[in-house]
Amino acid sequence: MGKKANEEFQWLTDVLAGGILRWVFVALWILAGLGFVAAGLAVLGVLVPVELWRTLSIVSAVLSIAVAILFLGGGMNQPLFNALAMDVIILVALLLLNWPPESLIGA
Repeated sequence: MGKKANEEFQWLTDVLAGGILRWVFVALWILAGLGFVAAGLAVLGVLVPVELWRTLSIVSAVLSIAVAILFLGGGMNQPLFNALAMDVIILVALLLLNWPPESLIGA
């Protein structure tokens, strides 16, 4: 029998789960989350210029996708799939559909 899909990348998850790399990826995940928080604050016009909300959202989604892909196969795949789905929805809305329009938010 062939390997399950998540077993193919198990070596990568094992490498990332231990040592300094674990903390690097935890820090990147936190950075992506903080980027989303900053984007939300920018939409509200609090502490972050409103003009940055779209850029912060896109950069945070791309970073979140990169980190999630590296952690796939580590046993907690459902939350990662949910994160990937939300990131893709954010990118499609902002980049392909140009939604919400700049007139709605002001930037």
